[in-house]
Amino acid sequence: MASSDVNTDVEKKNRSSKDTAASQEGKVEESGEEKENKCGTMPKIDTPTATDLACMNIKVITRLKKKLERKKKKKRDQKGRNEKDIL
Repeated sequence: MASSDVNTDVEKKNRSSKDTAASQEGKVEESGEEKENKCGTMPKIDTPTATDLACMNIKVITRLKKKLERKKKKKRDQKGRNEKDIL
């Protein structure tokens, strides 16, 4: 009897997870077929195209450049402070 109870519990969990997955898919479809990003309007797709990858790469490169600029500025400011402290 214990094994049948376990089986029914597993079946219930499987059904509920399928129901939630189906409802989530419905929400995604209802939200719209296109999404906005900084590169413009792109259709909703599962696999990224070369354009999508290029946009992502540009965003990553821009973020890293800004981070590097902040580090350089911080280092420059710190160096200026040290010189003032010495004088």
